[in-house]
Amino acid sequence: MLRGMGLVNALRGTDLTPDEEQAIASLEGTLPEGWTFKELRNRLVGRRPVKHRTYGAVVEGPDRTVVAMALGGVEAVRAIASAVPGPAATSLQWAPPPIAPASREFREPWAAQTRSPEEEAARAAAIELLPEGAVLSPADEERFGPLTVVGVTVHMPDQTGIAAFGLDAASAFSALAARLGGELPVTDVWFPET
Repeated sequence: MLRGMGLVNALRGTDLTPDEEQAIASLEGTLPEGWTFKELRNRLVGRRPVKHRTYGAVVEGPDRTVVAMALGGVEAVRAIASAVPGPAATSLQWAPPPIAPASREFREPWAAQTRSPEEEAARAAAIELLPEGAVLSPADEERFGPLTVVGVTVHMPDQTGIAAFGLDAASAFSALAARLGGELPVTDVWFPET
């Protein structure tokens, strides 16, 4: 298990707060036999000012791996604790709550580099639903335990931000379109399919 302080852990996204350490210790004390806590990691998705900090907690059991994504580390660990006794409702996409801008500084997103016709089509469908003046960042891939998730962020004209996640870039853009169309509800926690 990766714990501790320091620059390397901060860069890895594994630098833990005392509250996160306590949540992990509580979780480890209640895990059934054969279950092991693997990691709590955080990653940033997007560009300033609407970077989305995403936390992922991972446990492995005798018959499955559970990954929970949340807006905070403690919340991700608590979500794992609630999912271990019985299978959690997993999904392929996530629409987290809106993002408060992290700063007033705006950085232009990287140039879009779609890797497949499906990704390009999903991105184009999402762009069609964006309000004028919204700025879409390219898909950003991050690893949590055995799972790679992909997120996209949008800097909205009212200076708020929104994000959407999937298990690949096309799915992330599709999640954004579904969120903008009111078809993907906003939730605090996501259990991606593993």
